[in-house]
Amino acid sequence: MTDLVKLVFFFLFFFEINQIGFSQSNQTWLLADDIQISFKNGSPEVSKVNNNIPIRAENSSILCDENGSVQFYTVGEAIWDGNHKVIQNGDDLGGNKSTTQGTVVIQSETNPSLLHFFTLENAGTDDGSYLFHSILDISQNGGQGEMIQVRKPLWENLTEKMISMPDPCGGAWIVVHERDNNRFLSFHLQDDKMDVNPIISEIGSAHNLENIYSWSGQMVADPASNILAVLNLDGLFEFVSFNHVSGRLTYLCTIDDGQVGLSSFYSGAFSPDGQFFYQSEFGYNPNIERNTTIVTQYAVSKMDRDSILASKVVVGYLDNTTQPPTFKLGPDEKIYLVARPYSSLHRIEFPNRKGMDCHFQHEYLDVGSEFKSINLPQDLVLSVHRNWFSLPSDTLLCSFDTLNLNFSDIDASFVWSDGYTGAQRTISAPGQYIVAAEDSLGCTHSDTFNLEIYDTNLSQVDTMICPGDFLIINGDIISEAGSYHSQGAINDDCSEDRTINVAFFPQESDTIFATIQEGHPFYWGDSILTAPGIYDRTEVDQNGCLSLQYLALSAENDEKDLDFPFIPNAFTPNGDNINDIFAIQAPDYETIHLNIFDRWGNQVYAASGPNCQWNGLVDSNRAESGVYLYQFILKGPQGKTKQRTGTVNLIQ
Repeated sequence: MTDLVKLVFFFLFFFEINQIGFSQSNQTWLLADDIQISFKNGSPEVSKVNNNIPIRAENSSILCDENGSVQFYTVGEAIWDGNHKVIQNGDDLGGNKSTTQGTVVIQSETNPSLLHFFTLENAGTDDGSYLFHSILDISQNGGQGEMIQVRKPLWENLTEKMISMPDPCGGAWIVVHERDNNRFLSFHLQDDKMDVNPIISEIGSAHNLENIYSWSGQMVADPASNILAVLNLDGLFEFVSFNHVSGRLTYLCTIDDGQVGLSSFYSGAFSPDGQFFYQSEFGYNPNIERNTTIVTQYAVSKMDRDSILASKVVVGYLDNTTQPPTFKLGPDEKIYLVARPYSSLHRIEFPNRKGMDCHFQHEYLDVGSEFKSINLPQDLVLSVHRNWFSLPSDTLLCSFDTLNLNFSDIDASFVWSDGYTGAQRTISAPGQYIVAAEDSLGCTHSDTFNLEIYDTNLSQVDTMICPGDFLIINGDIISEAGSYHSQGAINDDCSEDRTINVAFFPQESDTIFATIQEGHPFYWGDSILTAPGIYDRTEVDQNGCLSLQYLALSAENDEKDLDFPFIPNAFTPNGDNINDIFAIQAPDYETIHLNIFDRWGNQVYAASGPNCQWNGLVDSNRAESGVYLYQFILKGPQGKTKQRTGTVNLIQ
């Protein structure tokens, strides 16, 4: 295979984050009162940072490197680096620290140094919560990062619910919910471009401003990102499905069975295998005359309201709580809970187990002081770069090579512009090739390229030239018809090796016969003729070649010239002594000059002197049969000279 073919050989794009990699599951959590929880060694470990961490918030997003060290974090109002300093121009992102889900961070799929920050205002404002979009380039400012877009508004009148969902076709979705209605909005981010026109899904209950409890809960996704649990503090939570390709949501069912007085559904978490959903019911318990929280488990493998309700199991209690707890699935695949006024993390140790076997651990890990907030950080979302195919660029291929395309690594169906539907093919014909693919999720992709074939071993009549012209092949001057071998190279990879057949267009000429009256001019093109004779001129024929045109102009015979001699129109010079000579037959005229021309205008015979004649020989050879032009110059009575032209048919 030539280097050229190797260069255009089909290849796949596989995306990798190099050098600037972040952990999608945060290995380190920052909480209020300078509390840091690290999962670097597997189990969570508590330490104090003593840097006055500015997290006194209901929401946060923390970005850790692959070693678990904090690189950037935000509570929606500003962005801090790993040294707890506000990055350049990152002090006002438009968010609010008391927004339930006020921050989402998405890393670019094509440029890992770009981080997209989405922030929400507090929904209790008169004009509702705004969604803002900011972009941080962490490669700027000596690696400390610099904002290249700050607080660009995308939408208004939103609740405090926000979550990011991956798009397997490429990119990511940001899902929010409008206030005072039942509309979900899905914004699409791909190739660092934000589509400001969201996909709208009108489903489920309305989240009204008058009821703060309807718009301040969380949205939680299952591990496969197919199902969202939408929790409301007003005593219900809903399950909706999410279409990764279209961005649309579909209503599944509503769960509203909270115990009397304990109906505030604020947060929750799915088990790692997606079979169970955990949430809490918070409120005042009249039996013990204080606030309390119960932790419940639901089986959600079947999204049916009755079966979900029937599977409900209480797995734990948190007594004397002042706020509903926040749930988060940790990097160790255990579910953690934060609740005020506790000074410890609670944990569900085996969340994939049914009922009490999940093992709820009350006050599992002491952090040293009471929690000032119920914040647990959101995870980084990596925008998806789809492993689609790419056809070669428009290219030139040697005729003795082929181009092999192989898409078999992609689980998709393929349709080519010529109707072919295979995932592999070998191409050797020139033309434009278009292939479209669609996978089982409905993701589509297409690509196009043009292939030109350089025919390097061709033998055909491919050159015709005009009579008298020539070609130069391999430095040789070619002036005769025939087959010639040509060698050369079109580039370093394709060698030219062909036979060129050279042919000549036929020599074209024409003869026009006319008469001229003595004393009158004869017009032929741009020429003005005044005497009999044979004339020629050059013309361009239909092949673009030069050809000769002849005019045989003879004197007009009139009634006053009746004594003019007889000139035969045919003779047979075959040696039988019958009509072997072409000559004037009149005793009163003396021939002093005779010219004979073939039909191409070439002079084949000439004679001067008394009684000139032609015996049909050309250079001592018998002339071919055909029509010939003649020109006689005669001396008549009284010595007067006349000229006559015409044609004679020579018959062998």
